[in-house]
Amino acid sequence: MESKKDTIDAYPLILVDGKVAPRLSPLPFHIENSLESNCLNCHQSEKNFTLNNKKYIPKKMPHEYRENCISCHVIEM
Repeated sequence: MESKKDTIDAYPLILVDGKVAPRLSPLPFHIENSLESNCLNCHQSEKNFTLNNKKYIPKKMPHEYRENCISCHVIEM
């Protein structure tokens, strides 16, 4: 059986501007939605939200808009 570390090490290493692109947390809308407009709704405006009584503050996108968010950002296992 694979350990969590083995699974994490199996992720693609994607560098953007010399930095590793952060992985997406396994929240339902990250898994269910693949439209870039959905990503931008939260990550350009830092729109706060609550899910299952837990408050989330999305990180502001630190780079200019690039097409195909999921080509660099993958779901965290």
